Amino acid sequence: MAELRFRVGAIFPADNPTARYVMALSIALEDLRTASDQLAREGLPAHERLYFTRLLELHVREGLCLAVMDYRDREDVQRFVAILPEEARDARAALDRLVTEDPRPQMRAFAELGRIGDDTFHHARERRGRERLAVAMESVGATESGYRLEGERKRADYADLVVAGALAPGASGGTPELTGSVLAVLEELLPPLVTYLEHAEAAWLRPWLG
Repeated sequence: MAELRFRVGAIFPADNPTARYVMALSIALEDLRTASDQLAREGLPAHERLYFTRLLELHVREGLCLAVMDYRDREDVQRFVAILPEEARDARAALDRLVTEDPRPQMRAFAELGRIGDDTFHHARERRGRERLAVAMESVGATESGYRLEGERKRADYADLVVAGALAPGASGGTPELTGSVLAVLEELLPPLVTYLEHAEAAWLRPWLG
């Protein structure tokens, strides 16, 4: 196993904006790896698969913010990207096109992933989230569900149905269908996103690799 050891502040000085940017990239990359590993587990119950799908989506959005929005708004990020290999620059440009120019409804990824973030963490607090929650509740109103007690474990199956409805209004509320449609979008976004993040991280660390 190869390992690079260093004092964090020597490579990532906290007062350096670009160092903070690359640190955020590394955190985003680790989050993507963790969520992807959990989602890939065999025999995952439906409600856990839905949760980790939502979590992966949120981390994808985090990465897209760094790759697209920060690049657009920050000159130091633009200068940093300019020194990256062509593969990394092409991957970042592809992400930019996917989230800003692609006309396909399923690739309205940036705004949609933002909505999923709102629904995951603010559904009972923010006005539009409350409205979407009401729509999702209405969409499954005629569906039979329940609350399970299995020893010490408790599960509100009805809540999973509402989450599925909130994530994909108009869908049947079935977790497999929802997860499949969401993963189809993620499968297109993840390769260029991971390519960009890994190249950017490696470029920052390379001077210390010897």
